[in-house]
Amino acid sequence: MRQLQGAGYSIIELLAVLTILVISAALVYPSFFSNNSDRQVQAAASEVVNAIRFARSDAIASGQHRAVQLQGNTTVSVSSVDNSVTPPTINTLVRHPLTRQDFSLQLSELEHTRGVEFVSAGEAFANGASSSTDTLFFTPQGRPYVIDSSSQVVALQGVDLLVQNTQFAISFAVNPVSGRVTHSDADVVP
Repeated sequence: MRQLQGAGYSIIELLAVLTILVISAALVYPSFFSNNSDRQVQAAASEVVNAIRFARSDAIASGQHRAVQLQGNTTVSVSSVDNSVTPPTINTLVRHPLTRQDFSLQLSELEHTRGVEFVSAGEAFANGASSSTDTLFFTPQGRPYVIDSSSQVVALQGVDLLVQNTQFAISFAVNPVSGRVTHSDADVVP
């Protein structure tokens, strides 16, 4: 019988490769999970932006007023509006275009947004006076407006809303004329 020499790897070679793999995994693992917090804030910002955009586009498509409400620290909903009374009142929740369920998202209950909250949600939408509100309305033309403290319809003047967790925050902007909504990149919370 002939003896094979050089077939296979030595134990030293296997240990060297295994050491390289362990070091690589140790370097990749922290960055893999430290960005999870950033992704949660970005996902929550996307949910809020999508809700506001949907309310605006549904107001245009239906020819009826729509409202976006921020409730508590984690819920955003889209509702129909009764504009025949002064001030306009919120009616029923509008159906979500994909799920066909009432459009009310609770960020604390969604897996990809858990741990994210609104900051300044009770006063997110400024109306130019010295007051703000948690509800943003859209006309059938897609223009944003709010109801001031004296129950008057006034143009939206600004948005002061952040979604954040313990590490990252994203701020929002709604154009007071067109209703176009945007958000910033995730910033580190000081």
